[in-house]
Amino acid sequence: MNYKYTIIKAIAIYVMAFLIHFSCYGQDQLPGLLNKLQKSGSDSESARCYSSIYFYYMYSNADSAYSYLNKGLKQFTESNYQYGIASMTKYLGILDANHGNLEMAKKREQEALDIFKELKDQKNIGLTLNELGSIEGRKGNYDVATNFFISALKVNVDAHDDDGRVVSYTNLGMINGYTDNFDVSLDYYNKALALVKDTNEVRVIGNLYINIGTVYGRKGEFKKAGEYVEKAKQKVNKTEFVDVYIYALLNLGIVYQNLNDDKTAAEYFNEGLQLARQKNMPSEEAQLTINLATLIMKSDQKKSIALLEGALVIAKKLNSKSLLADIYYNLVEVNKGLGNDKVVAQLLEEEMNVKDSLYTIEKAKEIANLQAVYELEQSNSQIKQLNLGLQKQQLRKEILIVIVLSLIVIVVFIGIYLTKKRQLYKIVYQQKEELLKSNTIKDKLFSIIGHDLRGPLGNIYMVMEFLESETDKGERQKTLDMLKTQTQYAINTLDTLLIWGNSHLNDNKAKPALIDVTEYINRSLQLLNIAAKQKNISFVNNIAAGELTEVDPNHFDFIVRNLISNAIKYSYNGGTVEIDLIKDMLPGYKVFSITDHGVGISAEQMKKIFEALGTSTAGTTGEKGTGLGLMLCKEFAMANGGDVWVESSMGKGARFYFSFKSV
Repeated sequence: MNYKYTIIKAIAIYVMAFLIHFSCYGQDQLPGLLNKLQKSGSDSESARCYSSIYFYYMYSNADSAYSYLNKGLKQFTESNYQYGIASMTKYLGILDANHGNLEMAKKREQEALDIFKELKDQKNIGLTLNELGSIEGRKGNYDVATNFFISALKVNVDAHDDDGRVVSYTNLGMINGYTDNFDVSLDYYNKALALVKDTNEVRVIGNLYINIGTVYGRKGEFKKAGEYVEKAKQKVNKTEFVDVYIYALLNLGIVYQNLNDDKTAAEYFNEGLQLARQKNMPSEEAQLTINLATLIMKSDQKKSIALLEGALVIAKKLNSKSLLADIYYNLVEVNKGLGNDKVVAQLLEEEMNVKDSLYTIEKAKEIANLQAVYELEQSNSQIKQLNLGLQKQQLRKEILIVIVLSLIVIVVFIGIYLTKKRQLYKIVYQQKEELLKSNTIKDKLFSIIGHDLRGPLGNIYMVMEFLESETDKGERQKTLDMLKTQTQYAINTLDTLLIWGNSHLNDNKAKPALIDVTEYINRSLQLLNIAAKQKNISFVNNIAAGELTEVDPNHFDFIVRNLISNAIKYSYNGGTVEIDLIKDMLPGYKVFSITDHGVGISAEQMKKIFEALGTSTAGTTGEKGTGLGLMLCKEFAMANGGDVWVESSMGKGARFYFSFKSV
């Protein structure tokens, strides 16, 4: 079994739980704090006291921390003191997250963020965005977490908040460390250390040392990793900073395990486990138990299983999918060693179920929602048709009565009847058009599913069959890479399909707003930077900051991101992607362009490049696409009164233009 891989993975997942909290209220002792709270003469003074009590109890007695925060929340709600409500709610969210209640934590932090935004409290806006990113990171949603951290960093920079920048740099370091961007991760951590001018910030410095050690551990430089983690352990103490102390023990145990000193590793794991149980920290207890179980997996398999089963109980209570996946993985490995084939089969099924729930539940829900919307529209159309039939019958009865009364009344009511009938025919015609549109959407959905999803999903099945029979490690890694590529392609196809389906079911209506286009372009460049670096592609953005355009923000964001992604896809290694604004090309319009110098597009391909089922060509390094992106770009541009077109020739790259009305 590959012990080193399992252990390094554990470091990365566990360290995502860190978020630095700055205490602005000093280190008063509890009696003094309670005395201040009792004598406080204003809500603002009471808020400071409750916050200090929270920091006092945060890691030593979570129940007391909860109790005082709830008292403060009740007091400030009754007096409608918004800052106090937001502060107590934010701290309650941190406690929820530390004890594994991530959904409640997310709800509280979002409520606090809304209030801080109304108060225009930039410092707390930045801190709360970081908390939300930390929660998403614990859940495994690293792209969402990164967006929160970048948003927080922007707020911190604008507010000249160095403490907040330290938090954001630390969190961005964690995300990049987990995704193997080690140099970027270390750069962020060093930026954070450079900003920590006050050496009394023990928690901050200790966490940063541990995180830097984690990066070196993932790089395989375990001695260097141990030096940084030991510095953290010496910096903190297990009374005042028990959480950081436990993290240091965990990582030191992992370091010594990788240095083949199992005895020392076990001592660190056991010390951390005892502290986690004593301080009622279930997530930490589960992780330490897992690492201790992997340590003795070869020497004492039965005890290893017992430890893992204990961790499994905790992970199920926490509903932590990442912990469950690790536990099932290790249970499979140790039972393989014992030859328990039936148990292994059951555990593999449990492991796959957990992993499936981590990555596919939300996608399945979105597809189900699309189908539900379509079926609901069909049902509503049938009801309307039945109502029309009843209305016609009622009209016939009224006409017969009118005939009996008098010819004059007949003439009048015939006129009314004809008018209503024309209206009904108009309604029927509109409903017919809606039904045709719905059927077209349905047909295209099933066509695309069969065209773009059946192939890669079939390939995944064949690759998995091949993987089961492959014994050579080199070939096995190639097969895993192939499986990853096919899976990513299927996920990208689902994402684009859902965007396309939703846009049609909502009539593809634009919701224009005045936006700074440079913000959206820069965000897309940041999100695609990793893909560009893999091919050594550089960006040249020639659009000046502050350029305003009235357009649907979501439509503009999709068009820019899709066209830049395609430019990267079809560029050669070392190429350049250019973004320009051409103001005088079309009177009354702003025309943007995205240019690459890659493979180019043939005349035959250009005829059908914007069609829904147009052929998608592989990129310069074999990247695949769905063939839907350019069609959506065209539809979104036209929905905003503009258009998308292309100029290209084979071997000379391509230049895509998209236009919107000038502001």
